[in-house]
Amino acid sequence: MQIRIHTYIHTISYSLADWRIACPMTTPPLATAILVLGPPLVFKTYETEFSEKFNFLKPWKTPLPLHQFIATHSCNVRAIFCSAVSPVTAEIIQSLPELRFVLASSIGVNHIDLRECKRRGIVVANAGSTFSEDVADMAVGLLIDVVKRISAGNRLVKARVWPRQRDYPLTYKVCYIYMKELLQQIF
Repeated sequence: MQIRIHTYIHTISYSLADWRIACPMTTPPLATAILVLGPPLVFKTYETEFSEKFNFLKPWKTPLPLHQFIATHSCNVRAIFCSAVSPVTAEIIQSLPELRFVLASSIGVNHIDLRECKRRGIVVANAGSTFSEDVADMAVGLLIDVVKRISAGNRLVKARVWPRQRDYPLTYKVCYIYMKELLQQIF
């Protein structure tokens, strides 16, 4: 995950190096402005590393409403870095005339108005299959939890019902062969 996001941020750097500012400004920006929406969970990991190269705009740190914050910085924003819970609507995209790149820290991009991005020629990138192995591991873990009723047993013990209800049903044996057959049926 870290390597892929790191690569995307470097892509922003190289892709944005030649862009010019179309909006009139009193002083040019020191670094390429990236609007951070969310913020994505991985943002804290890379913020320090890339803050010298990029000007990260963080709307959650200001009392301004999002639309007003965006209007204030609209001429400077070249890229958006967003999480899945932060919609990138056509209204946001239209209010950023210099926007060229949207990076989602998630696999999905259904929170981004792709039609508007395509119309404007804005490049959209996401985390791709970065989380696939983690999701598969979690699915196997949840499968074992359900088959062995681990969470249900845990709730029973925490509720102090175990001493009164000793006939808690045992579950199936989980062995390599059984799990292998079960996983082959599922996948």
